[in-house]
Amino acid sequence: MTQEARISSRINADLKREADAILAEIGMKPSQAITLFYTQIVRQRGIPLSLKVPNVALEDAMREARDPSFKKTARRYASVDAFMSDLDS
Repeated sequence: MTQEARISSRINADLKREADAILAEIGMKPSQAITLFYTQIVRQRGIPLSLKVPNVALEDAMREARDPSFKKTARRYASVDAFMSDLDS
């Protein structure tokens, strides 16, 4: 059984409200974010994170990629080299 510890901290209420809203968009609970943060501190031996809500262009691209009509018309490549060649042209 995993041993658990409790963290208690005071922060600005507006900051907490704003951060909780962003975490909700990402699909995380505050306790999960704190665990993730601590895990990364240990792995990277320092403050490591840069988690962000996708910007409008990325959200549009993700929505487009999920669209069934896009999947029917999207280019397909036989290899990474063919894809890279197309990107370069």
